Amino acid sequence: MLMPKKDRHAIYEYLFKEGICVAKKDFHMAKHRDIGVHNLYVIKAMQSLKSRDYVKEQFAWRHYYWMLTNEGMNYLREYLHLPPEIIPATLKRPQRGPDARGPMDRPTVGPSGKLGDIDSRESYRKAMATWVGTTNRAVEEIWLHCCFIIIEHEAVVELTRSRVQMDSLIERIYFSSLVCPNLKLSLPRWVQAPSAMMVYGIVLVIYFLITGGVIYDVINEPPSIGSTVDSRGNSRPVAFMAYRINGQYIMEGLAASFMFVLGGLGFVILDRTTHPSLSKFNRSMLLGFGIGSATCNSLSLELVQAYDQLKQEVDACFDRFARDSIQLKELRILYEKLDREENRQSNYNRSKLKASVQSFLKDCELQFASVQQVLREVQSAQRVLEAKKAEVMLSKHRGAKEARSSIDKQNGALRRCTLMLMLQKSAISIPVWVSISNDCAPPLCGAVPAAPDYVCKVGDLCVAKVKNDDYWILAEVKAYYSAQAKYNVEDIDEEQKERHILGRKKIIPLPVFRAHPALNPEALFEVNSIVLALYPQTTCFYRGIVQRRPPGPLDSYLIAFEDSSYPSGFSPPLTVPQRYVVSP
Repeated sequence: MLMPKKDRHAIYEYLFKEGICVAKKDFHMAKHRDIGVHNLYVIKAMQSLKSRDYVKEQFAWRHYYWMLTNEGMNYLREYLHLPPEIIPATLKRPQRGPDARGPMDRPTVGPSGKLGDIDSRESYRKAMATWVGTTNRAVEEIWLHCCFIIIEHEAVVELTRSRVQMDSLIERIYFSSLVCPNLKLSLPRWVQAPSAMMVYGIVLVIYFLITGGVIYDVINEPPSIGSTVDSRGNSRPVAFMAYRINGQYIMEGLAASFMFVLGGLGFVILDRTTHPSLSKFNRSMLLGFGIGSATCNSLSLELVQAYDQLKQEVDACFDRFARDSIQLKELRILYEKLDREENRQSNYNRSKLKASVQSFLKDCELQFASVQQVLREVQSAQRVLEAKKAEVMLSKHRGAKEARSSIDKQNGALRRCTLMLMLQKSAISIPVWVSISNDCAPPLCGAVPAAPDYVCKVGDLCVAKVKNDDYWILAEVKAYYSAQAKYNVEDIDEEQKERHILGRKKIIPLPVFRAHPALNPEALFEVNSIVLALYPQTTCFYRGIVQRRPPGPLDSYLIAFEDSSYPSGFSPPLTVPQRYVVSP
């Protein structure tokens, strides 16, 4: 336990002087009756000595009794800087001969109780002389003990005087040219000194943050991480190399260590919930916070691992691209060499070119397979993130419906803007279909419809017909009932959030691949084709005519929507991404 040094010194000095110590079991007593310090300090200091076998403890009638051991006496003598001649009071024994009387023993008297009854005057004088001699020896021992105490006090005073002189000398040196302002600053009443446990927790959290960040950087080996060789020839990692510190990796390390501390804190809180004195409300609150902290830690760990794996695969793809480009340059040089030979082409060069082309084609096939694998993983990661975002949005807007104020309307407008941005990102994020063997475009690639037995997955976006008239909306699949062949879909619009149970004929799946105009032109809608397209800045699909096909894989259609307010019956053409153009 943390306590002032002077209080601990007073407790140890009293224990060494008396050899024993008694304290009442009262942790709120202001002062100990013999020592003059807080009673709690005395109990905790003695318990600390007991844990090291420096004292023996007994407890009776709500009082603690501590007896100093030989090991404790040696420890306190070193702690208090005492000479070996000074011993505790419990170990002091008067030196007496076998026939010597005690210091307080008077000469014996006769049966009548008078001195006149002594056998002889000579024996009386001998008895008195013996008693006086013994008393003088006791007085001499007391005098020696007082001398030792005075010498010890003088040594302590001299040491204190030297320290004060040194402090005054330092103050004169440092503050000879400085004038301290005479300010009287008073702290607010609500400002209090932090407790020992709070300071310990802050120090522990900072320690975990720093060490976790360094460990994260050492494991991931960013550009600011290196290694050095010690005197024994062993390689040692260096957290931050000179002139190569990168702030991004430092922040990543701190974030990773923060998530680590958050997860550990969650498990500590879950362990705390088992305390029997907690109320039901506090236990439920702690359970929720602990489970949330542990879950956030595990989810962040999974995301970081998936990100690292994906990053490694992407780096491997770029490495293969670099090797393929080098190999392609070599093939081009060899082909130009054969072209210069004209009619004098050797069989060796022809076979070499053929073998090089075949190996290059195999490398291209492997590269294509790895790129497709990376695209599939990116698509799965996007689905997971979209599902997590949907859960977060659902948890935020869960509750009873209330009257909308002006602030709520403003928030609704912000949410709609965010929704439109999410839809645009979703349209761009779907991969482009590329086949190395010139295969036809698969279902749900551009204008290619889905298979007849295709079933949308939970969380997929689709086009749903929610009314009898031609009214189509963008919805999200929540469930599929195979027995009834019906979908449970939810309107993607934040203001509506209505659920509908619709049959399979009223559901059109959205494309999951974009079609490349140069590689798969058959997977795009022809000009003047009638389509269902998402009207910009809305979540509704309307009929329209294709005015222009996408010239590139990242470009969009030009759609003229049906509108009776225009003389031609169609609105001016608007751009719509491939993902939101389907066949009616």
